[in-house]
Amino acid sequence: MFADCGQFANFVGATNKKKGRDVRQELLSCNHTSLLVGCRELIENKRNLPNDWAGKKYLPNNTVVLDSGVRAFDKTVPFALQKLRPKYIAVHDDYVFIQMGTIPRNVILGFAPNAKQHGTVQLIDGLWLWTGKDLSATTKQ
Repeated sequence: MFADCGQFANFVGATNKKKGRDVRQELLSCNHTSLLVGCRELIENKRNLPNDWAGKKYLPNNTVVLDSGVRAFDKTVPFALQKLRPKYIAVHDDYVFIQMGTIPRNVILGFAPNAKQHGTVQLIDGLWLWTGKDLSATTKQ
């Protein structure tokens, strides 16, 4: 149906009106390795990233947020992640939280090597889909 995640993202658009089930299906079928590599690049380069949510009281320490509603993603965001057209990306010390802006929730969690992993469905080792359910779940695809 779609050759890659980017074509699908272009199809559904960059608004919050994305259909959760369609986004979830595409996330389950796109190139997971390139997504994980992109997440790990962000973790490695976190200190050089702009923080669009700097000064927010509820933001955990050492977390950087790249928000597409504040500024367009640039070359600091790996292309594999840009193609998804997420609402925002939160970069923590050992994982990346990619919010797709859908209802129901569809979040990609990309973990650093050797980090404790969690989510709803494991896509590959280090990369999970979280649908807002219990984070202690460890369902493997």
